[in-house]
Amino acid sequence: MIQETIIVCSVLAPTCALEASEVIIDNSCIVDDGVYAMNLSSFCGADDVFGRRSNVEAADRFGIDSPYWVTSVQMDFLTLYGIKPDQACVGFYGNAPARCEPAEAAFCIQTVDGASFGWVEYEDIHGSYEGRRLTIDFATPCRLAAGEWYLAVQPIGQSDAAGIVAALYGADDCFQTGSPIWRRAGEETACCEGLDAIPWNCDHSFEPPTLSMRVEGVPTGDCLGSERVTAKCKAHGGGEFNVVVRFRNGQPNGTVTALLDPPDPRSMSIPLDDRGRGKGKFKNVPLGEHRVFVCDSIVDVTCAP
Repeated sequence: MIQETIIVCSVLAPTCALEASEVIIDNSCIVDDGVYAMNLSSFCGADDVFGRRSNVEAADRFGIDSPYWVTSVQMDFLTLYGIKPDQACVGFYGNAPARCEPAEAAFCIQTVDGASFGWVEYEDIHGSYEGRRLTIDFATPCRLAAGEWYLAVQPIGQSDAAGIVAALYGADDCFQTGSPIWRRAGEETACCEGLDAIPWNCDHSFEPPTLSMRVEGVPTGDCLGSERVTAKCKAHGGGEFNVVVRFRNGQPNGTVTALLDPPDPRSMSIPLDDRGRGKGKFKNVPLGEHRVFVCDSIVDVTCAP
C-alpha cells in the first residue's frame, strides 16, 4: 500500500516550507542615495507633448542562478510632469551568450493597467524633472529560467514622457554594475509589442551606466516541463476552505514550489517522492476564485459551498 504525505501550508499555522520572495537585484539606491546622473528614454506615446507618437525602450541586465517566478519589479523614472501613465509595458528579454545581444522579441511581456501599479513621487535632486518610482506586483508572474535576462519597463500615455534613471560607473558602491540597452521605433508602431523586430543598441564601453531598478521573485523548484498538476478546493467548516495541490511526473526526490493567488501570493515548497509525486495543502483559503501556479501549470480553482 502506497502512503501519501500531505504538506500543509497555513497563514495561521505555517507547517509547510514557506518560500519567501527574494530580492534578485536591487539598484534602487541609485535614487535612494541620489547618485544618478542621467536617464535613458523609455516610454510609448507622449502625443500631447511632442505632437506625434513616440516609442522608445530601455532595459538593463540581471542574472539568476536558478529558475524563478518574477513576482515584482520596480523602475525609477524622471518624467516631464509626473503624470501617472495609463498603462505600463513590462518585458523580459533573454540574453545571447555575448553581452548586449538580447533577443529582439520578449520571452515574457505584459501590459499592466495604471490602476494596478504604484507611482510614487521622489525628489529629483536636479530639480528640473518629476521623479516617479513605478512598482508592479504581477497577477501572473513570469517564469524565467536560470541565466541572464534584461528587464524593460515603458510607461504608456499621451500626456507625459519619461526616462529611466541611470548612474555612471563608479558613482557609488551601493549598486551592481549594469549593462543597459535601448531602441526606438517609428511613431506608427504599437505600444508594448511594436518593437519586436527592432535590434537593440548597447553601450560597448568598459564602464556603461546602470539603470535604477529592483526585481523580486520566488524560486520555482525542480521543474522539468513534463509535470501534471491538479488542484481542488475542499470545505472544512466555518466558511473556510483548503486548496489541495497534487503533483505528478516531476523530478524524483526533487522539490517544487506552489504559488496561490498572486499578486500577493502565498507559497509553499512541496517535496517529491522517488516517483516524482507530491501533495500540498493551502489552509484557510476564503470563498471565491483562486489561482495556483506550479512550474508551467496555472490551475484555476473555485471555492464555493
